[in-house]
Amino acid sequence: PRGSFLRALYFHDVRQEEAGNFAELLERLKRDADFVSTQTCLAMLKGLKQIDGRFFHLSFDDGHRSLLDHAVPVLKRLNIPAVFFVCTSWVGADSKFLTWEDLGKLKSQGFEIGSHTRTHANLVEAARTGKLEEEIAGSKREIERQLRAACPYFAWPFGRKRDINKIALEAVVDASYQACFGAFRGSIHAGVTDPFQIPRHHLEASWPWKHVRYFAYGHGE
Repeated sequence: PRGSFLRALYFHDVRQEEAGNFAELLERLKRDADFVSTQTCLAMLKGLKQIDGRFFHLSFDDGHRSLLDHAVPVLKRLNIPAVFFVCTSWVGADSKFLTWEDLGKLKSQGFEIGSHTRTHANLVEAARTGKLEEEIAGSKREIERQLRAACPYFAWPFGRKRDINKIALEAVVDASYQACFGAFRGSIHAGVTDPFQIPRHHLEASWPWKHVRYFAYGHGE
């Protein structure tokens, strides 16, 4: 990679058979760039801290149980910060998902827990049916009640720009979130990127390095 940049990357789950490849991908990315916390990412976005190098922000959507077994050990070994966006109705719903106890442990280990709505709702549809408050503010209250800690970050399900609208974005702001992440590709630019429509590059733990490299180093912008 050449020049300075800040890009947000995200995964969903990391299955057992993908764990080795996932570790190798993060090791390669860390050789070329630094991973930053959400707080640092936002400071760079707002121009409060310079993007004077190569930086990645990392997150995981949905709250799959596999992350605790196969992603977290790699993150801890490589000292990589991350935020886990969870759907509150899925927490502990079955063995596929993290429990509140799991999330509390992740929080105590320095990882961030954010909201991904209550039911993985499409927010355009939720706006039409009057369910925005429970999906956006309600999920925030549940996370804060269960973990006894602030939940300042949100990622909208499906992540495309057409999956959120002005009414939903206003609801995110009104719920006192500090930032909102999408899932459309792009780089983060100081003073330009909207902190409530932050682009993220979707990656899969099974992908070969050349696929991850393509997006991580800006070919998806």
